Amino acid sequence: MKKILLPATLILAVSQLLSRILGVLRDSTFAHVFGATGGVGVFNLDTYFAAFRLPDLVYSLLIFGTLSAAFIPLIAEKKTEAEVNRFASNTLNVLFIFVLIFCGILFVFAKPFIHLITPGFDAEATTQTALLLRIQLLAPIFFTISAVMGGLAQHFHKFVWYSLAPILYNAGIIFGALVWGREYGVVGLSYGVALGSFLHAVIQIPGMLRAGFRWQPVFHLGELRSLVKLATPRVIAVTASQLELVAITFFASLIGGGALAVFNYAWNLASLPMGVVGIAFATVSFAGLTRLVNQPKEFGEALRKNILGVLYWVIPAAIGLFVLRVEITELILARGEFTATDVKLVAESLAYLSVGIPFFGLLPILNNAFFAKKNTRIPLIANIFYLIITVLAAYLLSPLLASSGLAAAYSFATIAGVSYLFVLLKREVKFSLGKTLWKIILISAALGILAWGLNQAFVADNFTMLVLKIGGVGILGGCFYLLALKFLGVNPRKL
Repeated sequence: MKKILLPATLILAVSQLLSRILGVLRDSTFAHVFGATGGVGVFNLDTYFAAFRLPDLVYSLLIFGTLSAAFIPLIAEKKTEAEVNRFASNTLNVLFIFVLIFCGILFVFAKPFIHLITPGFDAEATTQTALLLRIQLLAPIFFTISAVMGGLAQHFHKFVWYSLAPILYNAGIIFGALVWGREYGVVGLSYGVALGSFLHAVIQIPGMLRAGFRWQPVFHLGELRSLVKLATPRVIAVTASQLELVAITFFASLIGGGALAVFNYAWNLASLPMGVVGIAFATVSFAGLTRLVNQPKEFGEALRKNILGVLYWVIPAAIGLFVLRVEITELILARGEFTATDVKLVAESLAYLSVGIPFFGLLPILNNAFFAKKNTRIPLIANIFYLIITVLAAYLLSPLLASSGLAAAYSFATIAGVSYLFVLLKREVKFSLGKTLWKIILISAALGILAWGLNQAFVADNFTMLVLKIGGVGILGGCFYLLALKFLGVNPRKL
């Protein structure tokens, strides 16, 4: 298991890093062409992000929710290659039809749905957002294929093509922004989303064919009863999680002035460390946890290592983002149409999101621990808990803090929800984070003080100095963190 876990985690971590770097380039391109708060007409970025919410909801509801909780544990029970092929083909075919139906409904009733989630948009923005939604509905159709291919990749432990998919997805969006965005605005971006999702699916198919998958024209709902039964709570849970972002969209439309774009810029920057580390750990470890579910001691030990592994890397990254939030925002986004006011607003939101980064990073690990044990009820309750807190917090904080209130609400809800999930997991699984966790927290606190001092000591008044400042603080802080923990006996390879 360890021989598989380490290389696979490295492959996925590198691919996630490359994908996130492309994501940074994507946002930098958005900032240059569209800015954040000043866009109008086809250059109103809020309409693009609002349209994105509903296709993402369809994907999470029908695809991610079903496959993340149920597909891998159930396919692991198949004894022969023929059984694997039939089950995977049937799952793909059924999901594909259901996604087509859902997307067809959204296509026909695009405008009423958009008006429902963005009550603050005027008639022109609502009409434009509905158009963008119809284009972006191609994405969940392609993602249906890529999600089943991704589940098979995890089952077969074939991660190379799987790891390339998110890279190509971002590349497609960047192509849309650069080639079509300047002339057609957010319409071009939406075509870029469709292109990226197509590439996300196509790149994975050859690898799964080589691994032995052969598609079959089967469509048998009865054979998927166990999948539906196991996935239903997860689907509801993921829907609740996605409704958090719908709630953010709802309140952002009432704030106006680019609030939704500001939140998404900040969220994408905050997602970098948890995407590189947390998702890689969670993706690789899930199949292994399902195999250890009947070995409580080994299961608890594997879970402990994954939690500490995520925290070891994510906590210092969160501290770095918090301390250097203004400088990082300036470096990545401050060009073209992106103004000094935009920098200030994004940096304020990033400050609130940075506090929640370790909890965001732990969320997929904790969820997967329950899914491996075929317990989808607790993640369901936790996600409903997140949703309620997000709505209440956004309602209370957005009038006080405007766009940064949305980030504060989202971060606060995740901290509360993940803490709740962790307490419940401790009741079911025996594991102890021990002194290692306290050592990481202690050195991270010292790192925060050091990074703050270094940040105050260096002045950056041009692009070159900004790069040197961020790089210098990052390198010095990183060396201090790694060496201090090594001195205390904490080795990431032996957590």
